[in-house]
Amino acid sequence: MTMSPSGPIILVVDDDPDFREILSGILQQNNFQTIEAAGAKELLSFANDREFDCVLLDYNLEGETAFHVMDVLADSANADAPIIIMTASKEQSVAIKAFRFGVADFLPKTSLGFRDLRTVIEGAIVSKRQSVAERLELERLRAERAIDLVTGTFSRAEFERQVQSLGEADPSRLEPIIVVSFDIYYRETLHRFGQKQADTFLRETIKRLRTHSDADDIWGRTGDGTFACLAPAIRDRARLKTRLDTLREGLSFVFHVGSATLSVEPELSVLIASDDEDSLSDQLAKLSRPSTEPTTRAAAQPFADADESAGGDNAGQVERRRVRRTRVLKAAKILIGPSTIDCVARDMTEHGLRLRLDQYMPLPSKFSVRLTESSEEHPVMLKWQRDRECGVAFI
Repeated sequence: MTMSPSGPIILVVDDDPDFREILSGILQQNNFQTIEAAGAKELLSFANDREFDCVLLDYNLEGETAFHVMDVLADSANADAPIIIMTASKEQSVAIKAFRFGVADFLPKTSLGFRDLRTVIEGAIVSKRQSVAERLELERLRAERAIDLVTGTFSRAEFERQVQSLGEADPSRLEPIIVVSFDIYYRETLHRFGQKQADTFLRETIKRLRTHSDADDIWGRTGDGTFACLAPAIRDRARLKTRLDTLREGLSFVFHVGSATLSVEPELSVLIASDDEDSLSDQLAKLSRPSTEPTTRAAAQPFADADESAGGDNAGQVERRRVRRTRVLKAAKILIGPSTIDCVARDMTEHGLRLRLDQYMPLPSKFSVRLTESSEEHPVMLKWQRDRECGVAFI
């Protein structure tokens, strides 16, 4: 890959100004352009205003980890930029954690050579561009298909054609279109568990949709987690209200992924089909956009290094031993947005407690814990996490 003087723009994020300056200088000498930031706070000031092609990100930043920065990038106009993490840590668990969160590559600072760095940067940029191109092509093909391959419903374009066709056959009829959105739950499942589980979630929702539909209803997938239904049998407000109540009750369910659960409640809207095709298309587009309600960004939220423990330094251990602990195991649930995760709570003090999850899952910096027996609910801050064990402090 040949680099020109106006070649790829590299964002260097490191809290060490000397290291940033040295690395940026080497990159510039080799026809890369560079932008520098000390951490997430500085990055926030320009993440949506300046474009860059790749990110070189230090794992341990002052007062935060790389995942703070990844969270900022994920919500910015540069969300597609590949991320390469650099660290002085030799812990294998750090590399595993980084790859789990979707970084393009992981490089140890102690043996960082520019030849290797250049190869990694070029490879990451090419790979990401190919990935984005494939995604856009998939979206184009999906838009052209009459049937959505995941759910078996009509695609949005075909659904609109079906509505238009029925309207042309009988212009006097104004059919209600029921729009059912599971978008926030779809995106959370996709983010936390991947495409396979997200597709499973969609199949479960469409199965429930069909169970509570009439035989002549026409269903289409109009957005990532949004469906629309043309219901010819509904001719009056009473029937429409009955159908909405039925859907609201029948589509409220609990989706399970291992020990994690997602309490699902659909968002329902109603449109009236007319001969104004553009109006219908615009309204469907508006209702099918991703929800603005924030989802749980478990993979991007910061948490302590894997080698951090409840003990910390010896003085801290001695101080903590003076605090009375309740060494009773209690069933509990971690609450993250609409999701719940089963866990066991122990070593509870007036300041916090220790949790053990059924299976490893990265946790956000803040969430709530509900003790099952007493129904007590505590907002907490994550202090450390090691595999399935973590320590939290009450807020």
